[in-house]
Amino acid sequence: MKKGFTLIELLVVVLIIGILSAIALPQYQKAVDKTRYIQILSLNKKIWESQKMYHLANGVYAGRFTDLDIQVPEPKSTQQPSEDIEYYYYKWGFCWITSVYTACQMNVGDGYVRDFIHHNPNLKQHQCWAAPKESKRANALCKALTGQSSSEENGNTMIYYF
Repeated sequence: MKKGFTLIELLVVVLIIGILSAIALPQYQKAVDKTRYIQILSLNKKIWESQKMYHLANGVYAGRFTDLDIQVPEPKSTQQPSEDIEYYYYKWGFCWITSVYTACQMNVGDGYVRDFIHHNPNLKQHQCWAAPKESKRANALCKALTGQSSSEENGNTMIYYF
């Protein structure tokens, strides 16, 4: 008698591996997305705090990252379309500063997630912005991180928290 596996046994093993990977892969992606978003959230918060310090010292918000007293990761490229806005591009997305808010955007599957922090102390708005609204992965990430339901604005999903 020859020793070996039957075709049925091999099919059952492949089926079990397929089921396990179908369950594990989305959970893995969710964990990776959360970790990356928490990193950009931390970076954006540091940029925002540095903007507040710059505003206290100069009476205006900085329009360039180099004006801020902060060490940000080295960007792949930069862009400054005007005096009061500058973009730093990274492999995962980009961050930018303006006189109104600081923000970082992370690419997520078929969409993206942005973290906004407004400078206006009367607004006290911190936003997780998932776009487009059809992107289930981006919307699920904002909802998982904020624990709040979303509202729609200009075809994008916004979750406000602070």
